Amino acid sequence: MATQAGLRFINFEITKVLFDRGDNINIDAEFEVNIQHITQINDENSNLFRTVFIINIKGNNNSFSLQVQALGNFEILGKIPKEVTDNYLNISSPSIIYPYVRAYISNITLQSGMNPITIPPMNFAANQDTPKKKIVAKKKPKKKKN
Repeated sequence: MATQAGLRFINFEITKVLFDRGDNINIDAEFEVNIQHITQINDENSNLFRTVFIINIKGNNNSFSLQVQALGNFEILGKIPKEVTDNYLNISSPSIIYPYVRAYISNITLQSGMNPITIPPMNFAANQDTPKKKIVAKKKPKKKKN
């Protein structure tokens, strides 16, 4: 009977946050988003690795900046071919971690009293370059008067 191989998600951590918001942030401001993704394999046990994201968001006119560094720790279970390992390192693990980082950024911006910033989704299987995109903060819906 063959042993089953798999990927185990161990944990998610926010390791660094730098938040700078000016008094005069424009509600319709555009933000430049720079997303870096790095995979680090453990030197002592090659079945253990971490996926690290460093996300920088800057508002026009230097009215806002946010840097978030987050990581997820993973373990590869069993012996697997190199192609599967590459998939786990470059597609599966960042696909698991990225939604946590997106949610964190939306929450921290919303809870700071500004409109939430929702960074764009990413398809890691598409083998795309690291995105540098401009996004517009989503406006809060106006409350209807009764």
